[in-house]
Amino acid sequence: MKNITVTVDDDLYRKSRLYAAEHDTTVTALVREAISSFAYGETDAQRRLREEGELYARLDSRRERRVDEGFATSAREVLYRDGSSDDHNAAS
Repeated sequence: MKNITVTVDDDLYRKSRLYAAEHDTTVTALVREAISSFAYGETDAQRRLREEGELYARLDSRRERRVDEGFATSAREVLYRDGSSDDHNAAS
């Protein structure tokens, strides 16, 4: 990942910091989003969908590693494995 330096006037900087704070983000994230939108032709919604897909792919790969290492992959599996589920015990 590369860093860039952008020079803006004081008023624009102040307003962008306020906007970022109001939207629980950073000025860097706002600039990254703006550059991505014209560099990749993505809208904000498209970018979020792409990032969501990337996140799920990372989570799936972690889940697969955990299964390969013999760990339970969900709270439900932990409950049933440990015999801690009331529903499971009642059905037995």
